[in-house]
Amino acid sequence: MPHAIAGKSLYVSALSAGCLLLLAFSVAAQPVLVDPPDQAGSRTTPHTSGLVAADGWVDTEGGVRISWQITFNAPGASVPNVWSYSYTITDKDGSLINPEISHIILEVSPFLNQSNVGDHVFNANAPLVGPQTWTADPNSPNSTSPGANKGNPNLPADLYGIKLNVGQPTYSFESTQPPMWGDFYSKDGAHNGIVATAWNTGIGSDPDWSTTDFTNWIPVPDTEVTPTTTTSTSTTTTTSTTSTTTTSTSTTTTQPPTTTTLAPTTTTLPPTTTSTTTTQPPTTTTLAPTTTTLPPTTTTLPPTTTTTTSTTQPPATTTTTVSSSTTTTVPDHYKCYKTQTADPFTRRNVTLDDQFVTTTATVIKPERMCNPVDKNGEGVADPTAHLMCYDIKEPRFEGEDVIVQNQFGELALTVTRPDSLCVPAEKDGVASDLNINHFKCYKVRKMKGAPGFTPPSDVDLEDQFESKLTTVIRPKFLCTPVEKNGEQVVNPETHIMCYQIKDVWGQPRFETREVSIVDQFAEQDLKAVRGDCRAATYLCVPSTKRLASPSGAFLEMTSGVID
Repeated sequence: MPHAIAGKSLYVSALSAGCLLLLAFSVAAQPVLVDPPDQAGSRTTPHTSGLVAADGWVDTEGGVRISWQITFNAPGASVPNVWSYSYTITDKDGSLINPEISHIILEVSPFLNQSNVGDHVFNANAPLVGPQTWTADPNSPNSTSPGANKGNPNLPADLYGIKLNVGQPTYSFESTQPPMWGDFYSKDGAHNGIVATAWNTGIGSDPDWSTTDFTNWIPVPDTEVTPTTTTSTSTTTTTSTTSTTTTSTSTTTTQPPTTTTLAPTTTTLPPTTTSTTTTQPPTTTTLAPTTTTLPPTTTTLPPTTTTTTSTTQPPATTTTTVSSSTTTTVPDHYKCYKTQTADPFTRRNVTLDDQFVTTTATVIKPERMCNPVDKNGEGVADPTAHLMCYDIKEPRFEGEDVIVQNQFGELALTVTRPDSLCVPAEKDGVASDLNINHFKCYKVRKMKGAPGFTPPSDVDLEDQFESKLTTVIRPKFLCTPVEKNGEQVVNPETHIMCYQIKDVWGQPRFETREVSIVDQFAEQDLKAVRGDCRAATYLCVPSTKRLASPSGAFLEMTSGVID
């Protein structure tokens, strides 16, 4: 794990799908996974037992202990395939610390930043700050003065990490990140002018794959690594003059699996048959029944148009039957990339009218660009039509409970707040009809009392940038078709559900791609949106939605499942 200590680390910049990743090496060091037996444990003072302390936490004052419990797929976790972390800081004998803890800082890798940390660390029981670099105290160690760094006195090395505030003995959260060996720092509340601090003995240095004793570090959520099965084998044969041979070998440690297999579902809409019968009321004149048969009719219907034909031939009964197969254009899937723009963007206000609310929103800045993507070989309907998504700000949204259905199954979700506006866009000068919806994207969470999301098996995604085997982690946004400034919605039934994703471990890293985007906002500004696609973040899947009442009854329903 990286540290800003002269002579300790060499930074190599790379980009992984899902994040900007900085890899740090101490010679050939890489983050080291914590084996299952060490995912519960503790460290104490003195430094030979893993912790260094100052002032009120030194051994002569009772010492200090940090304990941890880390569980994969813990009972009660908010979503599957996440790690639950819990850290408790006490006196060395396990009694509560007085005064209470001020905060704890846990090291993370620099691919986590303040814009994406909520995707990877969530459900914390204390306010989370960062990640950022917490600078070393230039006067450390100093047991008589808090030093120049009053926020983190005695911190012996720069520490890039997340800080959990509010004094309490136990800090907990969930994370997509598996545990690695890394650094921490903690401080208590001042008591009679004395500030107690503690950190791991190895702070500022990194273990590597040859390290066998990890006493100097603690487990922290770190680099995006899928748990794997590691087999270590060692065989030694010794032959003496009495021809005695001794062999010892074979230890296998298995991390928990990371995926749950769920076969995708497909719903096929059958051709429709319309039968219209018009009967003339009976009269005093009796006529023999007459049947008129019309020749077969071929009717071409656009995706959202239904044509009804009726023929009346008095005074007899006329039956007209039209059989036709209607083809509906299946909306594309989209793979979205975090975008960093080179030019400033001019904010503007727009009127947005969707199935939830009509409001005026402020468009703040470009956030992500979405390519149409071929998922599992299903194809792409229009490779020229992209989405450019912008952060928005608008008045408070009261929230709605909805049922969303797509290839990944059915989800009961609470729509919490607006996040972004996605507008049709052309990329790199390739012209397009842009016959797709504008979408307004809302953040979502699991509806209270509803079952959680069960991830599907890994999916193959191929777009104009890359082809990757991808893990779907959890639902992030529900995007509704929206009228922008009174412009008509192309298909009011088509929603998209966007899921957080990451590459399956071991594939090539995503390389930064320069793009030039033209959309309605770019035309207003008379210049294309230019910038870099820096990381793959979401897979957006065509979906349908229906509203749910507080009792669970359905108030509104769109048409069937979209594949």
